[in-house]
Amino acid sequence: MKLALIGQDIKHSLSPKLQGLNAQACGKSINFDLIDVNLSEFKDFVDNKKWGAYQGLNVTTPYKEKAYQACDRLSPSAQCLKAVNTLKSEQGQLVGHNTDTDGVGFLVKNLISLPRYTNARIVILGVGGASRAAAHALSQLGAGHLLWISRDQKRALRCLAWCKTYFPESKATWLGQNGEMVGHTLDQRENTLLISGAPPLHQDVWEILALKYQEILGSHFGLAPEAALIDLNYGEQRTVGSRTYGLKHNLISYDGLSMLVGQGVSSFEWWTSLSLSPHHIYKQMLED
Repeated sequence: MKLALIGQDIKHSLSPKLQGLNAQACGKSINFDLIDVNLSEFKDFVDNKKWGAYQGLNVTTPYKEKAYQACDRLSPSAQCLKAVNTLKSEQGQLVGHNTDTDGVGFLVKNLISLPRYTNARIVILGVGGASRAAAHALSQLGAGHLLWISRDQKRALRCLAWCKTYFPESKATWLGQNGEMVGHTLDQRENTLLISGAPPLHQDVWEILALKYQEILGSHFGLAPEAALIDLNYGEQRTVGSRTYGLKHNLISYDGLSMLVGQGVSSFEWWTSLSLSPHHIYKQMLED
C-alpha cells in the first residue's frame, strides 16, 4: 500500500511513523513518501494527477484549502470545513475528506475534562483549516462562544459566516490586530481554553499577542486560572514557545500529537475501511 503526506517544510513530520503503526496494527505493509513541495510543485502534482500513484494521501500546511479546491468529489466533513487533509483516488477522480475534526475530538475527549467546556468561551488563534476543525469539534462538544483572533479580516468574516451556517447555536466573535471586533459582544466571563491553529510561535510572540489584546480580554487572553492551552503543532522544538508561555502563566499545556494520531487513524480507516484503536496507536507513539 502506497501512502504519502504532501505539504511544505514537513521533514519533522511523524506521519510516516504513525501510518506505519496503523498498517502494522491491521497486518498491512506500506511505503510512505514525504512530498515536500512549493505551491507551483503542488499544482503540478494535482494537475498532472500524480496522486493517482497513491492509495491515500494526507495533506498538511499550507495546502489544505488548495486541495479542497482541486478535488472532484468531497466528503461532508470536507464540504463543511472548506479544507481537505485526506485524499484518495477513485475511478480516476480525486476524492477529498477531512479528519481534523476527528483529531481534535480525540485530543479533547481524552486529555481534557469536558464538563469545563460546556457553554464555555474558547479563544482560537487563526482561521485556517486546523482552527476551523478545532472550532467544529468544540462546538459539537458544547462550546458556547468561539472567539477568533487573526490578522486577515476578509478570511475572518468568511469564518464568522461559516460559524453561523454550521453551528448557529454557538456565538462567534472576531478580534483583529488593530482592535477591530465583529460578531457577538463579549461579556465579562473568563475564557476557559486557548487553542492555536497558527504556525509555531516563539514565546515572545505569545507575550506580544497577549499584551495586544489585554485591554479587550484581560491579562493573558482573559484565561481563567489553570485554563488549558492547546497548540495544534507537535514536537518539542515546534511547541517550545507555547509550552514556555503556558508554564510561565500557570496554564495547562497540550501539543497536537494526539490530534495527529486521531486524524491519522481516521484517515487510514477511510482509505482501508478497517477499524483501529486510536488509544492503542497513541500509546505506541508515546512509547517509541
